[in-house]
Amino acid sequence: MKAFVFALLAIAALADAKSVGCQKPNAPFGECPEVNGERPTYLLDTNDRNIFYQCNAGTAYRMKCPAGLVFNPRLNVCDFPSSTEKPFGPVGKCPERDGLFLTYLRDGANVSVFYVCSRGEALMYRCEDGLVFSPGMKVCVKAL
Repeated sequence: MKAFVFALLAIAALADAKSVGCQKPNAPFGECPEVNGERPTYLLDTNDRNIFYQCNAGTAYRMKCPAGLVFNPRLNVCDFPSSTEKPFGPVGKCPERDGLFLTYLRDGANVSVFYVCSRGEALMYRCEDGLVFSPGMKVCVKAL
């Protein structure tokens, strides 16, 4: 009986340990598509240029560039800071196929602009004056 309880606890601990690194980021950096496209989807961390997220089947995996390099959202690689510029346009890529829910992407430079993915294409939308796009809520909200 003790061996059974121990085995059950060990399995629970292993299951819990695996899920720690697989959770979606709490910060609103975008959302991973549920279905993988032909190319990987990357999400840029707007607070730390060394950090980015690689999506796989709806889950964002946190990655860190080597020392001295930053994530280049244009090339989707770690690059020298002098080679990267402030991103503009959609941050992330649209999945090739539409999923059950819409995929929203924020703009890299303008907080009032966002994109809705349709068949692999990012369609641009702009919030009304005085509103900004909230990637977490997927709506335009009042600017603070």
